[in-house]
Amino acid sequence: MFDRANNGRYPLRDTEGKPMRIRLMQSVGSSHRHNETLSKALVMPYVEWEGFEKVAALYDDKLAVTPFTAAHQKFPEETSLIGQSTVVTTRAIRKGEVLGVYGGELLPAVIAENRHDPYLLDVFVRLRPEDRKAGAPQPKQISPYLVLSGDNVLSRINTLFEYEMGKPVRQAQT
Repeated sequence: MFDRANNGRYPLRDTEGKPMRIRLMQSVGSSHRHNETLSKALVMPYVEWEGFEKVAALYDDKLAVTPFTAAHQKFPEETSLIGQSTVVTTRAIRKGEVLGVYGGELLPAVIAENRHDPYLLDVFVRLRPEDRKAGAPQPKQISPYLVLSGDNVLSRINTLFEYEMGKPVRQAQT
């Protein structure tokens, strides 16, 4: 069940829902798939220690969780999605515009599995360039027993696929 209040909460929390302060963030981040960079200043409005409603409003300006309907369906294979939640944009999104920060609880996988948390991500760490040694493998999973259980609007975004002969073959263009 999606709770809009989670959009305004600090994005990284422990098993009791208490904020886990982010102490260090790169001033410029880079995409690992594209040759693009992103300033930390664009992300910081979503990482507020206080001001929950202000942060939630940033998400509301761009995204909304709504039930998936036949109107959203692009392919017959998506019939099974009808009635589930989907995320839609509330306005046009510019290329490169920050949507927010994936938020949730950092917790042991066994807790997430017992609670049947549906939106789980493995947690990886990348070394800072100055800390890297020649040949060091990247990225490295922090722990196979630790997951991020997503609960804000970004955790609800689905990927749309194009199908050929009933099988997904690529991510949809729109």
